Amino acid sequence: MSEHEASIYIVDDEALSRELLEQALAEESWQVRSFATGHAFLAAIEEKPCDIAMVDIGLPDVDGFALTQTLIERSQCGVIMVTARQDLESRVQGLKTGADAYLAKPVEPPELVATVHALLRRLARGGGIDARKTRGWAFDPRSWRLTSPDQKNIELTRTECLFLDVLIRHDGEPVERDQIITALGHSPKYYHSSRLDTMVCRLRNKIAAYTPDWQPVVTCRALGYAFIPD
Repeated sequence: MSEHEASIYIVDDEALSRELLEQALAEESWQVRSFATGHAFLAAIEEKPCDIAMVDIGLPDVDGFALTQTLIERSQCGVIMVTARQDLESRVQGLKTGADAYLAKPVEPPELVATVHALLRRLARGGGIDARKTRGWAFDPRSWRLTSPDQKNIELTRTECLFLDVLIRHDGEPVERDQIITALGHSPKYYHSSRLDTMVCRLRNKIAAYTPDWQPVVTCRALGYAFIPD
């Protein structure tokens, strides 16, 4: 997928808001669809997945935070929350839920377009090649899969995929916690590092279950983590 071929779905119950978002995005030649309810949006996602979803919080049929959580768990799309709620609590909750970005209405078109471009670049980062190989290990960010030297396929969650992506791109060098948390789409200021540790522990256990003789995810004390194949 190139940036020009990206598909973007908007779910917002306000007709004027949907129209303004559509106009700003359509000028970039992206494929844009909009929906007034969460249920209609989810039905469309099931039929044809999108690359980026723009979610309003105050939907008439579902909670926007819950909808974002569902997207994170079930799809590979990026999520941008676009809402009239400008309070800090809502922003923090949106980012903690897993949204990649949070924009408060009214959104200026240049900011909206820049946010989409940045998210598309991040989603595609490392995905220009179907799989990256490093000393026997193969990482495929498009299929969310890590393949061990003995050809065991390890299925990854979206968060695990983003985590491994930033580690592997640093070619064995330690990656600091704040950098990892930012790559996961969160703010280091509000993201508890214990959540990162828990995710890494689960990933290490998952890898060990498939390949007990290899553990490439290494803890670098006082720094963060690294992907070291040896």
